[in-house]
Amino acid sequence: MEKEILDNIRTILKSSAKNFPTCVGKEINIRTRLDKDLDFDDLDIFYLSYELERKYNVNIPERKSKKFKTINDWVEYIQCTR
Repeated sequence: MEKEILDNIRTILKSSAKNFPTCVGKEINIRTRLDKDLDFDDLDIFYLSYELERKYNVNIPERKSKKFKTINDWVEYIQCTR
């Protein structure tokens, strides 16, 4: 299931270049850091949360998502809520 979630995150980030312009041309893996590797800000985190909530029918509280530092944090959270 980890690979499926990671692949879906990659798809979201790469297919929504207008929402995630800092991801264009970057390698996205489980250890990718949101702030250092992708230059994510609060709005990017909000958009990704929204897309993942829709995809997996889960609730990701804003206070929780702001603490996520890597792609792995997203993957683990989604795994725990399913």
